[in-house]
Amino acid sequence: MQSLVWYAKTNKSLPMFSEDFGFEDLNNIIRIIYNYFDLSTEMMKSKSRERTLVVPRQFVHYFARKTTVHSLSKIGFMAGNKNHSTVSNSVKIINNLITYNKQIKRDYKNLNALLCQ
Repeated sequence: MQSLVWYAKTNKSLPMFSEDFGFEDLNNIIRIIYNYFDLSTEMMKSKSRERTLVVPRQFVHYFARKTTVHSLSKIGFMAGNKNHSTVSNSVKIINNLITYNKQIKRDYKNLNALLCQ
């Protein structure tokens, strides 16, 4: 079994459904959220800052942080090779948007229901 550091240093792709790292829960969150927004998981790795891609990424970060025990760095690594500070910022943004943005609140409720099944 290779470590996360080895994968990061060698720029090798981490197996998407790797039980060795205990990421099946993260992969499930990613799959459900991207299916909900009708996006491919390949788009998660995109550098694009289009709102249609950013919001799903932020939801992945939010739900991964709230429902798993993985560190911000591990979540960021699995969710498109993002920095830990990006994950932390995403959690704050979604928390704020849920309170005053009706569409985000609706998406949050729907995603929460899907993830709890």
